[in-house]
Amino acid sequence: MHAQPHGGSLVSLSTGSADHGSRRPVFCVHAVSGSAAVYSVLASALAPEFQVHAIQAAGLEAGGVPHTSVEEMASAYLAVMDNELGPVNEYLLCGWSMGGVVSFELARLLERRGDAARVAMIDTQFPTPFAEPPSTAAFTRWYMRDVTASLGSPMSAFAADFDRLSQAERLGTLLDHLKLGRGGDREWWLGEMQRRFEVFRANLMAATEYRPRPVSAEVLLVQSSQDALPVSGWEPVIRGRLTRVEVPGNHYTMLAGDGVGPVSALVAKHFSGPARRFELA
Repeated sequence: MHAQPHGGSLVSLSTGSADHGSRRPVFCVHAVSGSAAVYSVLASALAPEFQVHAIQAAGLEAGGVPHTSVEEMASAYLAVMDNELGPVNEYLLCGWSMGGVVSFELARLLERRGDAARVAMIDTQFPTPFAEPPSTAAFTRWYMRDVTASLGSPMSAFAADFDRLSQAERLGTLLDHLKLGRGGDREWWLGEMQRRFEVFRANLMAATEYRPRPVSAEVLLVQSSQDALPVSGWEPVIRGRLTRVEVPGNHYTMLAGDGVGPVSALVAKHFSGPARRFELA
């Protein structure tokens, strides 16, 4: 019998003070790393007006299995949201990078069952399939760049023989860069990094293979000024109002430190106003 993916988990990042019941929930969907932690600074910035919950990917827990498609993720995450918080008048969905892709599919599922949604996509590239399947070494480079850039210690140079190294040796260079696993816990860290790598690879493949279908939600698309990711392509599948805004910084600084200020202000404005119901045509 093969293990099946769980639905993922809902992590409450900001439920606020005693009056939090009057504040509407925002659901932030994990990026390619699968972790909810990336939204901690954004959650603090949104806390005065909103409750903030983040959805963490299946597969990060020991023995877990990652999802293999965006459709599968969205269906599972919607069930988690319903089970944890119950019905919501209008769903406020937010996602950075790949998280915007899954948020978009969540909006489609919500509309299909008659619920309204608004979506904030933060530096979300329109899905593009790989011309050919990447090697494990290529995925590992992307994983290592993502991890180190997220932690503010970018890793750009790799050994000339990187492709010929074993996977444990590749991940070992990441541990060395991050100064982790220098004692007797190195094997544990290698196992942890390998599990997170598998989630990263499954999520990246799922995102690139996803083919968006039209939604009627209002969508905010926030783009970083430095990286200029190819975010065009969303226009034909967004049937509601689309607002595009560029903010200073790069892909990783948008949700860190002072860089989150302009992003949180845009997201708060997009999600403000009375809740609406979606009516099926």
